[in-house]
This record gives sequence, C-alpha cells and structure tokens, in this order.
Amino acid sequence: MGNEIIATYYYNNNKYHIYGCWDKETPENEFDFYDIYEETRNPSDGMICVNEGEPFWEFPTRDEVIEFIKQ
Repeated sequence: MGNEIIATYYYNNNKYHIYGCWDKETPENEFDFYDIYEETRNPSDGMICVNEGEPFWEFPTRDEVIEFIKQ
C-alpha cells in the first residue's frame, strides 16, 4: 500500500493536500481512492485526514474539496 501527494489546494488560509492511494495490485499510474489532508499550522501536529473513512473514489476538484470541508 502506498500514497503520494498529487495536488494541493488552498482555502481560508489553509493548505489541503490530495493524496492518491494504491495497493500492490493497482496498475501503475492509477489510484484506488483519494484522501484529503489538512496541513496544520503547527508542524509538530503533522497533518490531519479530513475525510477519514469517506474516501473519494474519483480525483476531487478544488470545488469538491471546499464543499466537503464546509460540511
């Protein structure tokens, strides 16, 4: 299993990284799902997965990320 940052969006002075996630059986250059991580203002806090348990099955647009965050 692995993941990589494939996009970064900014909203309300916060930075959100979109991670593409895969497992060992996923074809090269494809992803099984996408997660959104908010970069915290305090580096020692790390990053927070804002869609924990609710993966995006398609690559989310900036507008989709903003709508999800507003919920």
